[in-house]
Amino acid sequence: MVNISNFLKFSAIILFTCCLNQSLMAQSVKWSDPMKAAEIHEFGSYLGTWGGYIYTMVSEGEKSGSSLYLSTFSTKDLSFQNKVELPIIASDDGGTTFQISDRMIVKGTIYQFLTQYQKEDNRTRFYVQRNGLDGKPMGAMILLGEYPAEKKKRQGSFNGVPSADSNSWLVVINPPFDKYGGESFGFRIYNNQFEIQNQLSASLPYKDKDVHLENIELSSNRDIYMLAKVEIDKFERKSSDEKAEFNLISISPGDGNKVREYDLKLTDMEI
Repeated sequence: MVNISNFLKFSAIILFTCCLNQSLMAQSVKWSDPMKAAEIHEFGSYLGTWGGYIYTMVSEGEKSGSSLYLSTFSTKDLSFQNKVELPIIASDDGGTTFQISDRMIVKGTIYQFLTQYQKEDNRTRFYVQRNGLDGKPMGAMILLGEYPAEKKKRQGSFNGVPSADSNSWLVVINPPFDKYGGESFGFRIYNNQFEIQNQLSASLPYKDKDVHLENIELSSNRDIYMLAKVEIDKFERKSSDEKAEFNLISISPGDGNKVREYDLKLTDMEI
């Protein structure tokens, strides 16, 4: 059965995040002490916090030959600590044909999720590469899923999500949208070694509508919660700016993979 407590927590997180984003947009950061030029370092893209340090990703150099670096800052005063190079993942022929889907740090390990469209068989594949905090790879890339892409511009998408206790991973397979195709979403649960523990396929209650899954969460007991952004048919819109509505979805693998929907009655004009 779905854990109602987890569901309420998830709902609160979504509402808090929306309010926080609006608050931050209206404020400017003020430093109490001037920063000397010699102490300024590019912060880069935030990856995560672990062991009292903040880790970020920085790209340096020209786009065609740039290098990636993992930068470390103290959580106490944001002072720069060090920087190590992170190998750029390339295909066997030396070309960077992989697209980064997401990067994050969980329990002191860097997880890089990548997609690759392969023209030869017209399929999109999803991988994970683990790296240590020294930047070095921890083994080879692991293939997590694949599906027919039909066209390069219609590849669909994948998401990799750690569980609330960081002991499991959820991979969500979002196929290319095909109106009247009746496509279903794939969900796979892995342990920390990316050995598959459970998998299921579910059709969401939005027939013939384009659906994007956002704010996906995997609870400690492996219930799945997500925010579904559902396309509103142009003939059903109350205004030209109203293009999507949002609903909460839950799936419990321990309850026959039953899909439950909670109508938030919110549109993209309200979120």
